Amino acid sequence: MDPNVPPSGPMPQQPPASPLEPTPNQMPAAPQSNISGGTNKGGFIARAAASIADGFVIVLATTLLSVLLKAVGADTSISQIINGLIYIVYSVLAIGLYGKTLGKAVFGLRVVNYENVNPGIPMAILREVVGKFISSLILNLGFFWIIWDKNKQGWHDKMAKTYVLQEVPLKGFKKVLAYILVLGLPVLAILGIIAVVYVVTSLPNNCGFRGCG
Repeated sequence: MDPNVPPSGPMPQQPPASPLEPTPNQMPAAPQSNISGGTNKGGFIARAAASIADGFVIVLATTLLSVLLKAVGADTSISQIINGLIYIVYSVLAIGLYGKTLGKAVFGLRVVNYENVNPGIPMAILREVVGKFISSLILNLGFFWIIWDKNKQGWHDKMAKTYVLQEVPLKGFKKVLAYILVLGLPVLAILGIIAVVYVVTSLPNNCGFRGCG
């Protein structure tokens, strides 16, 4: 038989695929994480602006609560304890259940764990209470760590294994507002302190800080 001549009989056929076995074109794609790829992570300016906005919310809530407790004759120490718990309850519940506080929602941020879901209450407690306390040590170095960290994580993020995603791009009015809150307010505060010191030290008769009594 000449090896160059193809056989004249019918070509053998592959057995049909089982209906339970997906063909290569039908194989489901592996789930992709939105974190390890190109998803933008929230930078220092957006996160700091969100924290300042949350500060306004907490101050408003504690002020209203203090007025209410004072109206009903509550003890001052109880009022202070309750006011101190407002931040913890607010931040832990918001981050743990929804991944964002009001401030983070305004600036398009969301906190997720390494599986790209909301952190949950236990990890939110670790992040918002223990982690942020540690980040505040050594002149808030743990918060400034966000600036140069490749994943834009602070120490509290690393402890709780969380990322902060920039779900909505920071641009336009919100971007301007973020820079005003983060850079403008501290400058105004410093100028205000300088102005107060100047006015007090310029009082007649050398009153100064000792008063004119």
